[in-house]
Amino acid sequence: MFVDAYGKTPLTYLTMLRVEEMARLLRETDLAIAEAGRRVGWRSRNRASAAFREYVGITPSRYRTMQYTSGLVLMK
Repeated sequence: MFVDAYGKTPLTYLTMLRVEEMARLLRETDLAIAEAGRRVGWRSRNRASAAFREYVGITPSRYRTMQYTSGLVLMK
């Protein structure tokens, strides 16, 4: 029933929510990547980074750098 309602398995849906929240934490806080991953439910920095890269297409470090750079460009 879950797949019919959401188009994803429960684990895939949970992973997507975790990645979205981790992305928000990386944009809005100075938390370390490992800590951001822990806050969304992953114990391993490697697992958090792998899932993030799978869903977003870039590493959490690169994502944060791009967000920071974008913010500076927009402020000029």
